[in-house]
Amino acid sequence: MAEATSRATPPAILDPDTLRKMDRYWRACNYLSAGMIYLRDNPLLREPLKPEHIKNRLLGHWGSDPGQSFLLVHLNRMIRKLDLNLIYIAGPGHGAPATLAHCYLEGHYSEIYPDRSEDEAGMRRFFRQFSFPGGIGSHCTPETPGSIHEGGELGYSLSHGYGAAFDNPDLIVTVMIGDGEAETGPARHLVALEQIPQPDPRRRGAACAASERLQDRQSDHPRADSA
Repeated sequence: MAEATSRATPPAILDPDTLRKMDRYWRACNYLSAGMIYLRDNPLLREPLKPEHIKNRLLGHWGSDPGQSFLLVHLNRMIRKLDLNLIYIAGPGHGAPATLAHCYLEGHYSEIYPDRSEDEAGMRRFFRQFSFPGGIGSHCTPETPGSIHEGGELGYSLSHGYGAAFDNPDLIVTVMIGDGEAETGPARHLVALEQIPQPDPRRRGAACAASERLQDRQSDHPRADSA
């Protein structure tokens, strides 16, 4: 008989109300991300979807959006709790919907683009403009408030993260490494962190790398032998 493994219950880190709010915020970001990719009308789904509600050509990738939003929700929690000076750089190509969704929910997008207001009409314009003729691109293009990295070509996000941290001692730069980006030339030199001098946090900021694959980690329970 296999010996039973006892597991101690971990202490609660977040109270239930905070968890509920974070979950709702994350789900809202995912909805906005999907809406940008697929919809050009009927943004709140007040009626059953029809072909004319869907964009003729779908651009932008859904795959990295939930993972990016998950990270961004927790970064926002840390910023509020610890009063951090922190920025986020999105490495995944075509993963801009997650970044744009947060920018819209926080009110920054509507502040700069008043016609993309936080109501149904503004949301319709917000959805329709993404990767649409006369709208915006499928990356974090210069039109994105606060963007310093477009994310269209893989390989440069971590380099830009280190560059942003230089001579900014109070700045933390969180960089999401795109799928396959670590295999590119510019990133490979920076991924080998032990081979390069690290920024002095007393005079410069810090760049923290995160991988979207971390969202795919397995549980602590051992897998059954598949052999």
